[in-house]
Amino acid sequence: MIAVRQFSACALFLLAFNASAFPAGKSAFNFDDGDGHQINVLVYQPAKFTANSPIQFVMHGMGRNAEGNRQNWIALAEREQALIVAPRFDKSQFKSTDDYSLGAPQNGRPSIQSLLAIEKLFDEIRKNTGSNRTGYRIFGHSAGAQFVHRLVLLFPENRAEWAVAANAGRYTWPAWRRESGAFMLPSGMLNVEDAEGKLKKAFEKKLIILLGESDNDPKHFQLTHGKEVDEQGQDRLSRGKNFFKASEVAASELKVNLQWTLKTVPNTGHSNTAMTKAAIDMMYPADRKS
Repeated sequence: MIAVRQFSACALFLLAFNASAFPAGKSAFNFDDGDGHQINVLVYQPAKFTANSPIQFVMHGMGRNAEGNRQNWIALAEREQALIVAPRFDKSQFKSTDDYSLGAPQNGRPSIQSLLAIEKLFDEIRKNTGSNRTGYRIFGHSAGAQFVHRLVLLFPENRAEWAVAANAGRYTWPAWRRESGAFMLPSGMLNVEDAEGKLKKAFEKKLIILLGESDNDPKHFQLTHGKEVDEQGQDRLSRGKNFFKASEVAASELKVNLQWTLKTVPNTGHSNTAMTKAAIDMMYPADRKS
């Protein structure tokens, strides 16, 4: 009995410091992003997880509800043997929504450190699970969608195989020339280093702009307004459609084929749960041929 207790205590100690000890079901660990932030990472590992199982990141919105986001994906995790990874960017380290979905300012300028944290976390997950996956899938709703589309735009070297940005409140516009009225981050790509090169690579990524057809309330209590963002549209639905059109124009100007897709979900407003279901149906269609 004493030996068993000692082993259990040892196992718990290892779990606290080594994510390789993920148990089946829910667990969590703290991840050091190497940039001075500790990120609490919620995980769900299905019972039949293997080294070839998909790794699915789920990005929370303004409410920072990583637990609720993880819960929405559990049924899919068991069906597809996918590992669900839901990091939480808390307000003590990422004060504003832009700090989270773009990166806390450094020397007075926006950074992309929060975006890079996902790539570092992916490496940690691969190492600690023995995963053979070379890429991951990522979904974000609302502020999480702002994170996801900026990851694609500003760090197109990312290893996302699928990226779904659902019901973003505002976008980083694919415009980079001062003479065309481009804004600086977070509203545009003016003064972004090698903006044209980034956009060319970004347009070749598999990104879905997912919009609820009823997410069209210009007075929604969480919707940001202001000079720059209102030029994108007066509500989330119009902003998303306009962003996609602007991306088509930019891709044509840069002479690259836009690999992105615009999808709308009927009878759906600003609902994380409903948009998650729609995203799952696209990324993991139940009726596909295996």
